Amino acid sequence: MAARLGVPVLVALAAAGLTALLSVTGMLTAVDEAFYDRLSTRLPPVEAMPETVVVAIDDPTFAELGLAWPWPRELHAQLIEALRAAGARQIGYDVVFADPGPPAGDAALATALDQDVILARYTTHSETPQGIMQMSVAPIRPLAQSARVASVDVPVDPDGAIRRINRDPEAMAAVLAGRAAPPRARIRFDPSGVQVVSFYQALDPAGMLPPGLFRDKTVLVGVILVAAPGTAAEMFRVPATASGAGFMAGVLIHAHAYRTLAARAWILPVHGLVPPLMALALALVVAAL
Repeated sequence: MAARLGVPVLVALAAAGLTALLSVTGMLTAVDEAFYDRLSTRLPPVEAMPETVVVAIDDPTFAELGLAWPWPRELHAQLIEALRAAGARQIGYDVVFADPGPPAGDAALATALDQDVILARYTTHSETPQGIMQMSVAPIRPLAQSARVASVDVPVDPDGAIRRINRDPEAMAAVLAGRAAPPRARIRFDPSGVQVVSFYQALDPAGMLPPGLFRDKTVLVGVILVAAPGTAAEMFRVPATASGAGFMAGVLIHAHAYRTLAARAWILPVHGLVPPLMALALALVVAAL
C-alpha cells in the first residue's frame, strides 16, 4: 500500500520540481503574463481612484487648427491658462520642449508656467564604440526653471507590454500623485475614470465642454493620434491589448499610473515561490485522491 502511494507522491514532487525549475528560469513568464492580462481587464473599479482628464493632441485638433507640428508655444500657453482658469489642480504636460523656439513663444510659455505644471523629460540611449550612452532630454532652461519637470519614461516588460509603474520618484505619475511606486507595482487600468477631450475643446472649456469638467482635477496633456503613422512610437501594448483593445497612448498610461498611485490601488505580483508551491499542493491533492 505504501509503495502504491509512494508513486503518486513522487510524481507530485517531480511536477512541483519541474514547475519550480520553469518558474526560476523564466520559462513560465509568458504564460503568466498572458493569464494576468486576461484577468486584469476584468477587475472591478476602485472607487477611491481620482477622476482624471486627458487633453489630447489629436486628429480633430489638427483638423480644427490647421497648423503643422510643432505648434506655436503661445498656443500651449493659452491652453495652460485656460485649464488653470477652469479650475485644474495640476497639469502634467507629456510634451518635451527640448529645443528653443521663437523667443516670443518661449517667453509666453514660460510666463504661463508655474509649479502647478509638470513638464516632461525622457531618457534616450545611443550605442557608441565605447558602449551605450544614456542621455536625458529635458525642457530648455527658461521653461524648466518656470515649472516642475518629471520623467515620462515607462518600464517595458520583455514581451513589449507596459504593466509596471516607473519606480523613479521623479516619474510623471509619482510627481503628480506625491508618492513613488513600491517595487514591482503594476498599473490598475480602469478607463471609467479617465475622460479624454480634444486640445481645441480645452482651449475654450466654457464654450465647448461641460461646466466643472476640470475643476480640482489632475489634467494630463499629450499626443493621441490615429491618422499620423509617424506617432507609432507614442502607442504601447498594455494588458487590454490582448483582449483586442488596441494599443494605448503614452499620456493615457501616465494617467492610469497616476490614478493607481494616488489611490494606492497598485497590483503586486505574488512571490516567485508561490507557483511551485501551488503546483506541489495541487499535485499532492491529486495524488491523495
